[in-house]
Parts: sequence; C-alpha cells; structure tokens
Amino acid sequence: MNFDKASKGNPGPVGLGGIFRENTGHTRWVYTDKGGLMTNNEEEMMAIYQGFKIAIRNGYRNLEIEGDSQIIIEVLRKMDNGKDWEQVAKSWRMVGLIQDMANTLKCIDYKIISHVKREGNKATDFLANWGCQEGKVDSIWPTIMNKPEWETLNQIII
Repeated sequence: MNFDKASKGNPGPVGLGGIFRENTGHTRWVYTDKGGLMTNNEEEMMAIYQGFKIAIRNGYRNLEIEGDSQIIIEVLRKMDNGKDWEQVAKSWRMVGLIQDMANTLKCIDYKIISHVKREGNKATDFLANWGCQEGKVDSIWPTIMNKPEWETLNQIII
C-alpha cells in the first residue's frame, strides 16, 4: 500500500490518494478523496488511515506500507514498535487521528513500513492531486482502469 497527499497551502485545500498492489506488482485497488483544511502532516496521516480502513474492509491483512513522508513513516514505526499514541502525538490537531490510527494498526497482521523517495510514489501523488480537484474514488482498479480520466495513471503504473 502506497499513500500520499496533495496540498494547496499549509493548511489549505487538500487531497489524498493511495494504491494497493499485489505482491506481483499488479494494481488491485485505488482510492482518492478531497480533504478539508488540514496541515500537510494531518492529510498524510488521513491518507494512510483511509488506506487502512480500505485494507480492513477488503480483507487485506499483510501489508507493505510505503510513503514519501518521513515524519509519518516514523510515527507509524513508533506505534508499530509499541509506543503509545500519546507518546507520538506531537500536535493537538492530530491526537484523535493518531489514536484512531493506533487502534486500526492493530488490525493489520503483518506490515513492513518503509519510506520511499517521491519518485517511488508517483501513482499516489497523481491520485492525491486528482482528489484535490475531482473528489472521491474507492474502487477496484480493473473496473475503472480503461476510463479516459485514468489514462495518465495507467501510464504511470505501467
């Protein structure tokens, strides 16, 4: 699972996006949504939180989690290594979301949490920017991949 956010200010209008791939590399699911007025870190955390909810809903339990936000990856690693959510919540604006994340993280059986450079997150960057403008998508990829609006994403994924 890769996740990302797009922001038009900090705080400002935001979008989030994510992608699930099988271990063979084939894209399985994509999601994107508009956010409210949030900071960059809040929206990045919301992007992964939405991804976790989709993973649980679809029965995806064994996840490799990748994102290009070093701060958010470190927060996830700390929670995964047993730190209480109160020890990782540095901003009052993120306390509720981090508490929800901590509970959700417990529902994922196996996880590898890693930081990727921005170049490795191009598909989710596209989805997050799309969400900023267009809104919500939460769909299995093969059912929407041939629609004209996803032509650019198809080129990035291949």
